[in-house]
Amino acid sequence: MRENIEKAQDQADKDNATEQAACDKDAATYAELISTITRNIESDKTVIAENEVILATAIKTLAQAEQDWESVVKSIEVGTAQREAEHKEWAQKDYELSIDITTVEEGIRLVEHMLHGVAFVDIESRYNKVLA
Repeated sequence: MRENIEKAQDQADKDNATEQAACDKDAATYAELISTITRNIESDKTVIAENEVILATAIKTLAQAEQDWESVVKSIEVGTAQREAEHKEWAQKDYELSIDITTVEEGIRLVEHMLHGVAFVDIESRYNKVLA
């Protein structure tokens, strides 16, 4: 019985040594894994802090860009309104000048007719239109 107990103890000691070796190996692996993960966490904290600074700067830049955009849009609206008003004025002046040119041309034709012997009585109604 003693021999059986000693054999069982020897086997239990061998099993314990095998299990202890596996535990030691696993403990070393896990310790290295914990160390790596801890370094990664610290690195990630640094990256997060840097990104928060970048984000804050980007938010300020975006706010400025939005203000600039609004200013540009307002300037375009003002410029468009001014251009439309100036175009309307130009169109009116162009119309008036085309009438003036036509009137002057008609006056020249009337003078040419009179130079070629046409009686004033014959062109009087056209003359009165030119004067009007």
